[in-house]
Amino acid sequence: MLLRRITEHVKAQNWTAVALDFLIVVVGVFIGIQVANWNERLAERDTEARLLTYLAEDLRADMAAIERASISAEWRISALDHVLREASGTALPTALFTETGAVSVLEIAPFDMNPPYAINKAMTLTRLLDGNRTAYEAMISTSGIETITNRSLVRQIQQYYARIDLVNNFETRLISTREKLLDAQIAAGFSFEDTTPPARIIELLRTDAALMAVTKDYWSFTDAHRHLLADAATRADALLADIEKERN
Repeated sequence: MLLRRITEHVKAQNWTAVALDFLIVVVGVFIGIQVANWNERLAERDTEARLLTYLAEDLRADMAAIERASISAEWRISALDHVLREASGTALPTALFTETGAVSVLEIAPFDMNPPYAINKAMTLTRLLDGNRTAYEAMISTSGIETITNRSLVRQIQQYYARIDLVNNFETRLISTREKLLDAQIAAGFSFEDTTPPARIIELLRTDAALMAVTKDYWSFTDAHRHLLADAATRADALLADIEKERN
């Protein structure tokens, strides 16, 4: 319709009408592009809002999982601390040395000796960080992370999950050390399922150098695990707060 009218105006050499028709075409194309861009931005903001909502849900699940793993680690190191201190007759180190320098050992409450045989199970009971990263993996696989306009928040999200990967990788070594401890316990004549009294465990530690060595190793690994979990909890809490701020 418009093209036919322009053709008629050209034939009639009505250049003013031709200019007006051309202007109408340009304005129409411009408005069409702007509407398309606006719709695209609305779709991206909707995608961003949904991804941040899902991510916040995963972070809450992570925080609950971190708390469970932390409680397990505290019970475990409290039991290990008791038997090692009693077996050696000396205080355990207040700092451990790593490739990045000395790290202070986190304080722990004395082990609750009721019932006394619970110390046997507590020494090896290990709960790992089994959080939920469904939203983050979906963001990566679909490039949805590119829709998040706050690039500082994107960086924070990436750093958080890199830290979670670090915790999970460390837990692989933690479990390997736990298996060595279980093997040493079995070789010494008891298992975590037994109701072996603490005095007997302490006696075996005093006389079995291999059992003492791997128990010390597991004590130090557990303290490192507690540090990593505490750091993960702090990061999860900060990231969740910033996501909620972005959503609001």
